Amino acid sequence: MIKELKMTAMAVGTLLVGAAVVPSSAFAVDGAAGGDQTVAADAALQAQIDAVLGDASLSDDEIATKIANIVSTAADPVAAAKLVIASSANLDASIQTAVGTGLGVAATTVGVQNPTAGAEIDTAVTTTGSANMKTAFSTTTGTTGSTTNPTSPPSVPVVTPVEPSNEVTGSPT
Repeated sequence: MIKELKMTAMAVGTLLVGAAVVPSSAFAVDGAAGGDQTVAADAALQAQIDAVLGDASLSDDEIATKIANIVSTAADPVAAAKLVIASSANLDASIQTAVGTGLGVAATTVGVQNPTAGAEIDTAVTTTGSANMKTAFSTTTGTTGSTTNPTSPPSVPVVTPVEPSNEVTGSPT
């Protein structure tokens, strides 16, 4: 049943889950074992994303916080970030800005434990995100598409040793 549902969803391009329309990209499976669980997880993740992006009562800060939470707590934060980017592609500028901020927070949070995933989220935003999303992301993270980890401690200044002089100061006692 699930395989037929996947194939139908992929052929049609969308799947209705409750009242949310889920794009077929949410159901892409690599052919790995456990594909049925991946589809269910992706559908649940897409439903969470759609609920946030479709809630007109949320402020931009609330959207950013919820997106950051969804992405940073996902089993695959990079895939979650890509779903968020794709889902918000046609939304208004203020929502895309909020999404960029949320993805920036998520990339920073995820990057602490998994710098590779943090950098992959950075790359996803800077290569496929809207201009508003990219600006908010770079403002939040302090990066512009590099793999610089904004949570790294600042570099320690180099101290140049001073050569001792032969001059004696003070009075000998």
